[in-house]
Amino acid sequence: MTTQPSDFTEFPPEIILKPLALIGLSGLDTVNNAVHRTIWEAFSSNRRADRVAVRFKLLNNTFEFPIVKPKRNSYEWYIPKGILKKNWINKRINLVPSVIVIFYDMEWNDPQWNEKIIECASRVQSIRAAVEGHLTRVAVVVIQSGLSPPPSEYMLGAERAQALCSACEIQSKALFVLPHNDHLMGYVLRLENAFYDIAQNYYHHETKNIKQHRDHLNKTTHQYLFVRHQFKLGFLNELKQDLSMAHKHYLHAYNNLLETRTVDTNVHEVRTIAGYINYKLCKLLFALNLPRDSIAQLKSHIDRYKSKIGPSDLLFEHYAWIARQYSAFGELFDEAIRSGLPAIQSQHPGFYYQQAAQFTVKRRQTIRSTCSDEIEYPSGPDPLDGSVEFYGQRSWRPGRISADPHDPQKEQMAILALQFVEKNFSHSAVIISFLGSAIAQFKTFHSPRMRKQLVVEMANEYYLCADYGKALTLLTHMLWDYRRERWWFLASYVLNRALQCAYLSAKMQDYLQLSIEALSKHIQVPNNDKERIFRNISAILNSNIPNPEPDIPVAAQNKAIELWQLAIDKEPLTISVEMINISSFIEVKTKFKELKYRLDEVVEIILFVRLNYSASLKVKNIYVTISSHTEIIKIPVTESLKSMIHLEGGKVNKFLCQFKPNAQDIDTDLHIKNVSFLLDSESKRKIILNFKLEDASAQITIHPELLHFILSPKNDYEFDSFVASTVARVISRECKLSLKVNNDCPALQGEWFLTTFMISNDEDFSIQNVKIVISVLSTPENPNPETVTELSLTEGESCTQSLLVDIGTVASASNFTNSFYMKSNRISTSTIQIKITYILNTLEISNLECTKDFKIKIPVVKPFEVSAQFVSMKFKKVTKCFVNDPFIVLPQIKILSPWELLIADTDLEIVDCYEYGDSEKPVSCISNLTVTQGHTAVDAVCIQAKYLPKDVPTRVGLYNIKWKRKAPDHHHKCVMSSTALSGLPIEVCPVSVKVNHPEIIELQTSVPLHCIMKATMDTPTRLNLSVEGTDSFMFSGYKKVAVTVSPHDKQELWYNIHPLVAGVTNPPNLKPLIDAEKSENGDIVKEIFDQGLPHNVFVMPKYNK
Repeated sequence: MTTQPSDFTEFPPEIILKPLALIGLSGLDTVNNAVHRTIWEAFSSNRRADRVAVRFKLLNNTFEFPIVKPKRNSYEWYIPKGILKKNWINKRINLVPSVIVIFYDMEWNDPQWNEKIIECASRVQSIRAAVEGHLTRVAVVVIQSGLSPPPSEYMLGAERAQALCSACEIQSKALFVLPHNDHLMGYVLRLENAFYDIAQNYYHHETKNIKQHRDHLNKTTHQYLFVRHQFKLGFLNELKQDLSMAHKHYLHAYNNLLETRTVDTNVHEVRTIAGYINYKLCKLLFALNLPRDSIAQLKSHIDRYKSKIGPSDLLFEHYAWIARQYSAFGELFDEAIRSGLPAIQSQHPGFYYQQAAQFTVKRRQTIRSTCSDEIEYPSGPDPLDGSVEFYGQRSWRPGRISADPHDPQKEQMAILALQFVEKNFSHSAVIISFLGSAIAQFKTFHSPRMRKQLVVEMANEYYLCADYGKALTLLTHMLWDYRRERWWFLASYVLNRALQCAYLSAKMQDYLQLSIEALSKHIQVPNNDKERIFRNISAILNSNIPNPEPDIPVAAQNKAIELWQLAIDKEPLTISVEMINISSFIEVKTKFKELKYRLDEVVEIILFVRLNYSASLKVKNIYVTISSHTEIIKIPVTESLKSMIHLEGGKVNKFLCQFKPNAQDIDTDLHIKNVSFLLDSESKRKIILNFKLEDASAQITIHPELLHFILSPKNDYEFDSFVASTVARVISRECKLSLKVNNDCPALQGEWFLTTFMISNDEDFSIQNVKIVISVLSTPENPNPETVTELSLTEGESCTQSLLVDIGTVASASNFTNSFYMKSNRISTSTIQIKITYILNTLEISNLECTKDFKIKIPVVKPFEVSAQFVSMKFKKVTKCFVNDPFIVLPQIKILSPWELLIADTDLEIVDCYEYGDSEKPVSCISNLTVTQGHTAVDAVCIQAKYLPKDVPTRVGLYNIKWKRKAPDHHHKCVMSSTALSGLPIEVCPVSVKVNHPEIIELQTSVPLHCIMKATMDTPTRLNLSVEGTDSFMFSGYKKVAVTVSPHDKQELWYNIHPLVAGVTNPPNLKPLIDAEKSENGDIVKEIFDQGLPHNVFVMPKYNK
């Protein structure tokens, strides 16, 4: 509450502050003794929340304790003069300590021990004499050096401590030793806890003494004492930090106060004490983490006392008291939130500050309705001068409890004095303070609209206390928000009040801007007096003082006229108003006629202006501000040859603005930045209305169909339907060049494709500095052309992505021919851009830079597809191969090109685990072969596996094809294309088998069959062989034989076969018999025998010669 202007409703500090047990420290010379100063600082400084709730007071020799009031033996004839004495709380927290601690420097082995103990006892006796009559406890602290005594002196210390207790007449638990060493703070904290326990005992005895009076009281004459005693008990329990018990006694005091008979003479006292007790109750409930109970307590408190008004002449005191109840509770609520109490948007301190402000407004209204402006302070003795003993009592009748005033004339004089003080009190300052606190709370809890309402109320208070500058600042901020949210009724109220503030403070810029906005169709003005506002704008334009705003104070009006006389001729003489920030009576829409303009064309801008005010407006000129890449230009708009532009009220005016673009603005955008209306007069004053069109796009627009349900003027519908366009692009003039392309599409993947182009100059003038840039464009089909496409001016020489051809000068009606090569590794359609730039000198423009783009689409197709087959030496298809067993690779080239191709050469680059079947690299079978679309060229290469690799080979090798497009009229360079041939699994067999036999046999003719078995491993291989005969042949030789093949050696078997049947026959078959338990490679041996032996033999019939 210290942030608010003080008045008679403020709570005294002793009510607000947290009660702490008072402990007096005596015997510390903090000025001359450094050790004592250190001890005092340890007790008094850095009182954190985790330390005990006590307050230390340093007692010097001149300190005087309050005189003890004589004890009352009976309350039978005692009538209290008030409820709560003003000095009782002060005595408990400042004057009467619960414990007095006497500090004394003494060592147990001090040579002057006898003198020291006598001096210490004397100090204790003098303190006891000073607090005689009080129940204050006394304790002694012996300050020692902190050095540990030798073991022989332990008994000495105990004996002398007992002797000191006896000499000082204190209990042993009231004697403490404080060593002064490095651990002083730890000892101090332990002493604090001990002192706090003694203080608790003191306050416990105090409460017992007060409770003893209960039996002597009666409800008839001692109702005040019931309240007083319960309040004291509550306060003493607060000192003990027993919050629950304190709340219980405060609640008893509050309920006893409700039973007190209330009349006009004591209503102020009862109401004041009720406010103090309610404050204590709410504060304790917050401390006990019962916020809902605290809120309920305040509501019931207000409901109970809102009808206890008191004298009608002092009604303002009642409203002031209610306002203080709300503001005090708001501060308690805010303090609890800062301490960690959660709050919500619908229940926070802001509402209570708002209530306080509202009741303060009622307080001001009451005093204004009760008193006249000519009220004077009563003469004679000051009725308000004097002191009272009890809270809430009147200074002119202290202790008066009768229902009738003691002196009616003096009572009336006192009421007049209170009314005079209240009349001159600054209510607005209090209201602004309350509203400021409420605004901060509503902002914290995200309630923007409530905050705006309170800001407007605060601005009204600034207006009432004649601080028009601050009021205007707040109102303009709120006007911005209400305008943006289209709360036009609220915006109208705020704007009218802001107009009054701007007039009274003679702020010309603000007044002019607000007046222009007041003419808007959305704003309502008092008495619909927009003509007066329009005349005021004209008066400012003509350097005259505007007419006063309605409903302004007469005294402030005279001062405002003086301010206007000083401000009307001062700089600035040109006032600029940003119309985008306000709701204007002029509406502007602009549009480029076209979205693109060539450099040699005239740019045209259509400007629509609608005046929503009924009267016509004379405008000196209208300027359209255009910004480009190089400059910002202002283009004037004139209406034929007239010197002034007349805007008719309620109509739509259309203007056309034209200008030539700058030659340096090619491929840049033109922006309509601003439209300015210049209002001029015979005087030097000028007003410029600026419409920033870029910011206007963010404004809320309503569809024109929703604005014109009923029949409306055609111009209005045309204006509302008009779609603004503030951006246009400047492109180069239309270039008169033509391009002719000659090539043989489609291009083949990987070849250098030749394209020839011819450029014709169809301009009327020769062109200079002609440059051609050839590049590949990115398309969805070919997103990254730079990685797969190459361009070159020479076949086979790769260049950068863009090719630059510098031609120089090309005369009119002449041609230029050039060519380029393109190589693409991606099957897609490549888009080639040919960009031509040149300088043209015409009759109108010199050094005009022109640009022309041509695009060429070149499809790229695959020239051929390559696949491969693997066959054995007998041309049987195989799926795997064996080490040192040759097989044949058959690459197959399927021709896809629509053009004839020449296959110049082919070769197979095999991987490391393979080798050629012959010692030399084989020659291609299809070299110098001409093929066309649909043909398939087959090559043959014999290879064999050298060893078994760790992993299955992914490919046999790389098949390279050297080819070119066959064209008789052009010599193409060969292209090398490479294709990876798929891999073949490799296995190891312990033997290799080779069988020599004729392919054709004559019937009835014996022929030999020679089988050679060769070992491929480092260990001997034993085979059991058997021959399976057939009906078509007879054979001679071992039918079953066991053969052992030594490492890297060979074994040969000879058989004779004799055919019996002509035709294709099956010869006898030699099969190995493998023991599965002894041989791990049985299946592989069977497979190698099956692959090496013949399966079919052709037997020719025998003819007689």
